[in-house]
Amino acid sequence: MKRFLIMASLGLVFLLIVIGFLLYTSVLGPATLNREPVEIYIPTGSEVEDVADSLMSNHVLGEANTFLKVAMFKDYPPKVRSGHYLIPPRSSVNRLVNMFRAGLQDPVNMTIHQAQTVEEVAGKAARSVEPDSASILSALTKEEFLAEHSIRRDLLNAYLIPNTYEVWWNSTAEEIAERFMEEYHRFWNTDRLSKARELGLTPLEVTTLASIVESETAKWEEMPTVAGLYLNRVRRGWKLQSDPTVIYALKRKGLFEEGRRRVLYKDLEVDDPYNTYKFAGIPPGPIRVTHPKAIDAVLNSPRHNYMYMCADPSRPGFHNFAVNETQHAKNKALYTRWLRENQIFQ
Repeated sequence: MKRFLIMASLGLVFLLIVIGFLLYTSVLGPATLNREPVEIYIPTGSEVEDVADSLMSNHVLGEANTFLKVAMFKDYPPKVRSGHYLIPPRSSVNRLVNMFRAGLQDPVNMTIHQAQTVEEVAGKAARSVEPDSASILSALTKEEFLAEHSIRRDLLNAYLIPNTYEVWWNSTAEEIAERFMEEYHRFWNTDRLSKARELGLTPLEVTTLASIVESETAKWEEMPTVAGLYLNRVRRGWKLQSDPTVIYALKRKGLFEEGRRRVLYKDLEVDDPYNTYKFAGIPPGPIRVTHPKAIDAVLNSPRHNYMYMCADPSRPGFHNFAVNETQHAKNKALYTRWLRENQIFQ
């Protein structure tokens, strides 16, 4: 009997060891199949089965039964949290459940570059987060949001700073809108506000001038020179005479045909406050969402005597600059001849 009890005890110990080993390997031991970190997106309103399906479809787990059992044991089903999760290699099922249950998600980069309109900003933001572009646009243009931040709807493009934002993937559209405002106030720090005051301009005027600069040249290295030219015109009370402002004015009135490559003389007469051939000074607001590099080009523009600019046909994308009308006329003649030779009439 004593020997039987000893053997039974040893058998029980062995069984417990086997059960413990199986428990460790299936629950606490490395279980994921991925050799590199894998991104998992859990949409708002998901259930635990949806999480398991995502792990399977992304080849993180070979089977879902163990995950679902551990999830039930840890009361995860009623606490499924949406978000973007980065699954490390060799993760255990227990670690996965704990991570999802606690909502330990990883942020995403929401990149906004080269956007021209508020609608484009909303569209590009939606590529990186859960809310769609319509929801983000609605949040940005709600009367309550605009009133809270003292923003006029037609000047909203002055408050959207193209940049790479670190955000939570499951942020609401309203949280995304507020994130833009945080970036705007962070961008307009003490140093930039001081430089704007030295120029005798408000942040809105600087941004508006920068939007014209960015529309005139795609060459970052040329922007400070272009900015200095327009500042010279502002100081002397001259009209800016910028073609992109005329195009913007035509678009506001529904008079611009897509595909056009030239501004015609008749276009210069359009009666709109954004037409800088007709009205002197800086327009009421930006003609596009403005890149921070263009804003800094205005704030840090060099002093020079240039008053005129004309596209340089020998260097696509660049301009020839002039200090007087005689020099400008020569540059303009070169460009006009190039247009004729290439049969660009409109």
